[in-house]
Amino acid sequence: MAYLQDRNFFDNRLGFKDEINWLDDQDYGVIRSTNMPSCEPGRFKRGKLDVVWWGKRVTPGKRRIPKHLKLAILSRGRIRLPIKNIKWIIDKQKKKVDWVCRIPDNLGELLPEVDVTIELFTVRKTLSFKEVNSIFLQYLVQRHNQELRNCHKLFLLNWRSAFLKSKVETQLKVKLDELFKRAKVPFPEGMSEADKRIFVLLVYVSFPDKLELYLKDKKTEDKELNDLLLQAKHKTTHKTLLCLIKKLLNPKTDDYYLPLKGLHGYMNEPLKHETLDNYDRYMLPIRVLLKRNIRSLKRENRLTIKSFIFMIERKMNDLTDGIRALKYLDCYDKRTIIIRKFIFDESKHSNSLYSCPAFKDQIKQVKSKTGLYGCIG
Repeated sequence: MAYLQDRNFFDNRLGFKDEINWLDDQDYGVIRSTNMPSCEPGRFKRGKLDVVWWGKRVTPGKRRIPKHLKLAILSRGRIRLPIKNIKWIIDKQKKKVDWVCRIPDNLGELLPEVDVTIELFTVRKTLSFKEVNSIFLQYLVQRHNQELRNCHKLFLLNWRSAFLKSKVETQLKVKLDELFKRAKVPFPEGMSEADKRIFVLLVYVSFPDKLELYLKDKKTEDKELNDLLLQAKHKTTHKTLLCLIKKLLNPKTDDYYLPLKGLHGYMNEPLKHETLDNYDRYMLPIRVLLKRNIRSLKRENRLTIKSFIFMIERKMNDLTDGIRALKYLDCYDKRTIIIRKFIFDESKHSNSLYSCPAFKDQIKQVKSKTGLYGCIG
């Protein structure tokens, strides 16, 4: 993944001047039933959104925002919510984030309520989904280092267009009117097409630092996966499968890929509210998926080297189907060119899954028949 290294992004008045340190994946172990308080006592009120705003930034047409900022916060709301109200964020992040996959089933007993922060930002320039995501990750690292030192360094987060205000309200069961009013941002029904593109909502959940006491060592599952991959390496003669296994054993390999379902999701999104290059949100990390599969098979006492190899074969087939589908995309859709070029370029990088010989051959076939612009039939 390409990480944004703009040190000047963060607002100096908030003290965001340090080098960026990226979030580390952590594992949750089995957690006993207990009750953890807020990591910011007094700041979060149960069932009531407490809103603050950046006064010089809230006058439409005259928002005084430092020129170097790519995303700028306008208003912030804090509220204490039942854990069930943020389950949708957990479910979304479990698809991609390693440590979230290890959240225990009894988290609701540990944390019946959690601190939830909702922030309204304005986008200062055209940014891809990947760039916005990177900026928000950096922002939360800095918030932890500067303001949330008593909180755990890992956050659950989700962001989306402010145009989807009502959907966020339904999911959180919280009205966000005050957040918009204080920032002087129109409600969705009054937004222009430009407004829909330049205002975004960030939702994140902070946990007490005490949670660290219950975390399981991340190395345990990593070692288990590597041990199974080594066994699988000696059990298969299938060249493509063998290449995929070797790639996954190499810690430098970028294990993200675009599955067929993800390709469909990207191509079927409405264009008017999304950037063209947000395919990144549909990519999946094979290692995280395999660890999740391993946990599931272990619970059912069905984990064998044979069942593990079968799991890798399914991922290999999913990757292959995603490549083959590139031939049949709508050649009048701008996203077709973007996604084909991305996959074509990935096959040239040795640390990419797409550089396995069989995958490269399939990509060459697509390229020879369609190029970036062509159609079949």
